[in-house]
This record gives sequence, structure tokens and C-alpha cells, in this order.
Amino acid sequence: MGQSLPSKTKSLSAKTMEAYSRKAEDKVIEFYNYLELLTNPTLNEEMKAHTANEILKLYKNPETLVYNIFGDNKGSVAIPQLLKSAVNQKEEYSFQVINIETTPIEQNSYLQKWLVNYTLVINNSTKLELEQIITVIKEDKKFGEVVRKVQNIYLGKITVRK
Repeated sequence: MGQSLPSKTKSLSAKTMEAYSRKAEDKVIEFYNYLELLTNPTLNEEMKAHTANEILKLYKNPETLVYNIFGDNKGSVAIPQLLKSAVNQKEEYSFQVINIETTPIEQNSYLQKWLVNYTLVINNSTKLELEQIITVIKEDKKFGEVVRKVQNIYLGKITVRK
């Protein structure tokens, strides 16, 4: 990490940094696993709706723009449009995330932002070089009568890496 990071980022231990990095990578992979499931034409409507809902939970903002891997124009679309495109595919897609690298880009007492660079292999042939923002946010969560601060990880914008 040759970058100069805010001083609070430097105070995180290497073990903590590795744990956040791994969680960010896992969220990216989870997204593509769900997306792959949505393209399965034999999946019933109830399971497709459930899967789409699980994908939406991965994002803090459902209107987050992502690279449209299904569209002809390959531009950016909001998550619901990407999900609709996935459901409308005639053949099941396969996705593999390789060469994944995670770099912290911002941290304060409320949130952390990470940049995840990766190669997405589509149907074992097409390769896209993508980057995605991952945000870790401290939020209140109720456990019975007790409210605690927990750190939730959300996916963000997906763009083609330049």
C-alpha cells in the first residue's frame, strides 16, 4: 500500500485490514453468485423474486449505478434494471471473479470505503476489468432491548477499469 491514507486508516492493524478486505471480496463474489442464479431460466418466479431481493440487500442505495453486463450498449444502469435484464436472459450465465485486489480509500469513525479491482469472467470466455466501491458503515442494530453499533458492508458503483 504505497498510497498515503488518512491517519485513522494507518491505525488499523494488519489483521483488521485483512479481515475487511476479505469481507469486501466476499460481498463482490456473493453479488455475482446471486446474479448468476437470476439468469437461470428454470428458476421459478418466487425464487427469482427472493434472489433479486437478496441482491438489493447488498446495496445501501438500490439506485446505485452498475455496469450493465447484459446490455448491448454496455453502459451503466441502476440495480433494478440490471436485475430485470438478468431475469430476462434466455440462457444461464456463469460468472467468476478473479485477480481481486482490495485497497482502502477512506476511513473515519462512521464509515470506511474500499476500492475493489477485479476481473469478471463471463461464461468462461469474456473478461471484463471492473472496479467497485465497497462501503463499511456503522449502524444501529437492535438485539432484543439492546441497541448496538454494528458494521454493515454495502456494495457500491461498478465501473469498467480504465
